[in-house]
Amino acid sequence: KGYKVGAMLAAAIAVLFSLCYVIFSEQLIYIFMDSADADNIAAAEAGMHFLTIVSPFFLTVGLKLNSDGVLRGCGNVTAFMITTFSDLILRVLIAFVLCPVYGATGIWLSWPIGWFISSVISNVLFFRHYRKLTK
Repeated sequence: KGYKVGAMLAAAIAVLFSLCYVIFSEQLIYIFMDSADADNIAAAEAGMHFLTIVSPFFLTVGLKLNSDGVLRGCGNVTAFMITTFSDLILRVLIAFVLCPVYGATGIWLSWPIGWFISSVISNVLFFRHYRKLTK
């Protein structure tokens, strides 16, 4: 029951924030930067590009964190550590592969790709653990 409620909460929050970050990326970036300063234009464009790449995948990372939390709460710390370290290691490796081809965009793309793969791992481990508990 906790997993289902957590997943619904993660989904609602992820969709809300993803939409806000995609729709209002420029306004959000300029909260922290002076829009009148010409030197900030490139940085602001990079920030907006980052938000539009990463924010649509908040649902993926939200579901991963939900599964990780339940695994950790059930005492399956090994599975939690596997998913956490796989996420970190994958993002670095993918960034090294994509950066020479896509530049900074390759680094940003490594986040959702790493999140997706580690989310699949986390959810597979969660459902395996869940099946063991229900037998």
